[in-house]
Amino acid sequence: MGNSMPEDVYIGEMISYPGPWAYQLPSAGIILVSDEELIDLANDPDKVLNLALGFNPYERSLRQI
Repeated sequence: MGNSMPEDVYIGEMISYPGPWAYQLPSAGIILVSDEELIDLANDPDKVLNLALGFNPYERSLRQI
């Protein structure tokens, strides 16, 4: 095991959130641009969609993400 620092979690009366640098960590997510994509993923999470933000195709399914 490596030396890992404990994460600073700020806890308030109604909310808790990680320290400021934790928001820069990569996380999984998708951007749906049509209702059809949402319906397709709800009916079949294994359906592959083009999730590219540019010109190069980036195809993944909901389960792959």
